Amino acid sequence: MKKQLLCFLLCLTLLPALALAEVHPLPIDQTGGYPVSTDNLIGDEEYQDESIHVVIQRMTYKKAKCMLVKITIQDPSQLRTAMTRDDYDTKEYVKTKLLAKKKNSVLAINGDFFKYNDFGYLVRQGVLYRDRPDAEHDVLLIDENADFHIVQNPTQESVHAAVADLEAQGHKVINSFNFGPTLVLDGQVQEVNQSLYQGRYKMMRLGIAQLGPLEYGIYFCYGTSDAQEGLSLPNFAQFIAETSPEAKIAYNLDGGGSAHVVLLQKQLHKNPSGRDICDLIYFASASDLLGSERAE
Repeated sequence: MKKQLLCFLLCLTLLPALALAEVHPLPIDQTGGYPVSTDNLIGDEEYQDESIHVVIQRMTYKKAKCMLVKITIQDPSQLRTAMTRDDYDTKEYVKTKLLAKKKNSVLAINGDFFKYNDFGYLVRQGVLYRDRPDAEHDVLLIDENADFHIVQNPTQESVHAAVADLEAQGHKVINSFNFGPTLVLDGQVQEVNQSLYQGRYKMMRLGIAQLGPLEYGIYFCYGTSDAQEGLSLPNFAQFIAETSPEAKIAYNLDGGGSAHVVLLQKQLHKNPSGRDICDLIYFASASDLLGSERAE
């Protein structure tokens, strides 16, 4: 009896801690995550709270300075997108760090600069804004489970078929991207149209991959505008495949001056030709320890 009473009292003392560790799914809208604290930083390049774990690894590949960021989240809603002024039509560009701060981002990268282009099948936070695939720029679809799906050489018919197939399986597209190309598919490096993506040149590049359920990789290589540093697109794809053989889908995003990787509000690399951006991919905290309001 004494042992049972002791166990009961121990459970009571643990209840407040368990309540604090509760993960709250975020709404699928333009609001951001819960406030994050630098107290959750582990050293300079790792972050962990009850809902998200981010680890940065730096390395050299073919003489290029590279970075792999591994992210694990507890709920699919933590993989989110943002746009300037939360508005599709506003042609405003801002600093990546400012947009990341506005959304209480833990880890943020630039998106596909959709406000500069007029093509693609564009969904952001569950809203379809554009339906003009151009048959050249591969489409990345991310569903409500934060799982990745690819449509290569997309036409309106092939994208609609892919979306319909997902819906028939009970899924919904939450975000989509139209830059590309697909770098890795089913674990295999893909052949790319190098002329379309400045693929033959060494330059700064940025990509994203799904490594497993609610596990992701962000890939970055430093480059310069004079093409003396960086990776060609085929080498960048090979870098991802060799660094993360578990990656089933890896997708190229806007590079060069648009490429930014931000942990909390700290940019993790130099970008001498850095430009302002119009959209963000970010991973937010779903851990509300202080009863704080999320970012608008």
